Amino acid sequence: MLKLGWTTKLNRPAPEIVALHATKAIALVLVLLVLFTFPIAGAGGTNKAQSRTSATGSMIVVWGDPYTVMSVAVGEGKQSVRLQGQVVQRSDLPGFYVYTTMRLSGTSHVEWTSGRDAYVLDVIFEFTADQTPMMPATTLPGADSFVITEMLFEATLSINGQQRSDSGMGQVLALAPGCFGFDGAARVTVILLYAPLLDIQFGLRWSSTAQTISGIEHPAAEQFRQQVTRSGPG
Repeated sequence: MLKLGWTTKLNRPAPEIVALHATKAIALVLVLLVLFTFPIAGAGGTNKAQSRTSATGSMIVVWGDPYTVMSVAVGEGKQSVRLQGQVVQRSDLPGFYVYTTMRLSGTSHVEWTSGRDAYVLDVIFEFTADQTPMMPATTLPGADSFVITEMLFEATLSINGQQRSDSGMGQVLALAPGCFGFDGAARVTVILLYAPLLDIQFGLRWSSTAQTISGIEHPAAEQFRQQVTRSGPG
């Protein structure tokens, strides 16, 4: 079973910052791409679905070069992602639906510090796709969970007031315990961003309650929401 527990070896040079080796994180994304971008082969009639996640408050930020060492810190921020479109039920996985058309929009604002450096990251998400041989989103309405393995974003990163901008591809994982192999104790929303010009990978994580995932203490967000609604036959 695919595990999203981020079982990565940690070194702890300071209480608020830890070093995170990203090899398993990269492998996780590759597995997600294999499992959840698949040829459309659904059953039943046409359905419509809306998948949403939003959160505000304390969260975890992972950032750095994914091929060397990444850092982890507690930050403050907010995110809102909305995905809507037509879906068909997967014939091989009861309860799972794949989007055949999708319209995605959202924003995120996160602030954190590391040593003497202050970071601010602002992100705009956008993605539109009609039916193609491979679609980048699947949803599990019965558990209010969904995974988006491909989306476009534009980001502005400020470090001590110095701003840099970039665009790239990202993923969204809105997960309940036991869904898509996630083995945490409570719901989490993870946004993964790959900024090629900045040469930085970001992982933004909000948790519905305080919990420890593979040795990293995740604070509880002040507000947290995951919801999937579906209409149509089947």
